[in-house]
Amino acid sequence: MPEGKTKSKKNNKPESFLKRLTKYQKERFPIIQYLIYILLYDLGFFILSSYLVNKYVSFSSINIIGFISVFLIFFELRLFDEIKDYDIDLKYSPQRPVQRGLISINEVKKMLLIVIILLLFCNTFYGIQNFVLMVIIQIYIIIMAKEFFIGKKLKKNRVLYAMLHMVVMSLMTLYIISHAVLVSMLNIRHLTLLAISYLIGFIIEVGRKIEAPKEEKPGVDNYSKLLGPKKAAYLLFFLTLLSSIFTFSIFIQLNNTAGIISLFSPLIVLIGVINFIMNMNKRNSAIMNFSGIIYNMLIFSIFISSYFWD
Repeated sequence: MPEGKTKSKKNNKPESFLKRLTKYQKERFPIIQYLIYILLYDLGFFILSSYLVNKYVSFSSINIIGFISVFLIFFELRLFDEIKDYDIDLKYSPQRPVQRGLISINEVKKMLLIVIILLLFCNTFYGIQNFVLMVIIQIYIIIMAKEFFIGKKLKKNRVLYAMLHMVVMSLMTLYIISHAVLVSMLNIRHLTLLAISYLIGFIIEVGRKIEAPKEEKPGVDNYSKLLGPKKAAYLLFFLTLLSSIFTFSIFIQLNNTAGIISLFSPLIVLIGVINFIMNMNKRNSAIMNFSGIIYNMLIFSIFISSYFWD
């Protein structure tokens, strides 16, 4: 059967691209989950960055374009990963949709090109700052997809590899903040927001790449292999703790309620980490990963709510 031409069980005819894409997103890019996460992420950083300047939040069409753009960037990153990891997944994860032919690698490349064109086009009409930031993001993502042209050396140091990749989170956050504040007007608290976004990206990256010992796959690198499962879990908690300290520093003398909640928020991840360390199985690994996602969403919610708590 040709790649990307799976057949319907009822009539034995090739399924349409739309049906195959729907199946693909359920497995690799669940839209509803991403929409909720990205909505909180986008609103959180936009509202707080506005609040830090003039305590007044104003929405316009650029916020809609911004939200759509951030969503498309996340999808773009997924597509680039499909291309970058194609050969490895073909060998070690042949059950994945691209590897089993649900969506062909050529279709992935075509979707990727369409997404990039849409991103550049949509951000052309909102000023030079907006367009330049999107161009910078695209250039960085492309360089990132090429593994900074030192892929073999970089893969030997998984932590450095992740650190370079997480820069894209700060760039996306700068893009969101720029819809509220001119880049030239950013203050120390805005720069702290960039650090927080870097850390929350790292939390997702580490959380999804910690496996229980019995679930480890040959040829697949992750943090539980690199550091050991316990140390990898501790790293996840440390990242949430550091993120919370940065968040608390923003709210010092600004909003006591938000600051206190941010300090206690890592307890969510701590429970997941302890649960995993006590019984290292696939289920508890997934719970710990989910606790990191919930933590991030709580931080976004604190950013949003702080405006209304004042």
